[in-house]
Amino acid sequence: MQLADYFIALGLSSRRVILETHSDHIVNRLVRRIVEDKTDKLAQMIAIYFVRPGPNGATVEKINVDPYFGITNWPQEFFDQTATEQEKILRATLNRKLDRRV
Repeated sequence: MQLADYFIALGLSSRRVILETHSDHIVNRLVRRIVEDKTDKLAQMIAIYFVRPGPNGATVEKINVDPYFGITNWPQEFFDQTATEQEKILRATLNRKLDRRV
């Protein structure tokens, strides 16, 4: 995630950065920084795209990052395993806590 902050620093110093990643950590840090930025400068500076392979070649979908809601058009295959796993962890810990109360 610190690497994402480094790329943001490069961008803020007027350098152009194109980054290809399979890291949900980097994407999540970029989204977090956009949401945290009250000047909206990062929202104007950072663009995130999802490339989906297809039978006739790849299609590119721009990911919309809303400063109040985060990603608003989450593609189905876009780090879906991480979100699903986090949801299952949260549900399991909640169930465990509820079981202890009984």
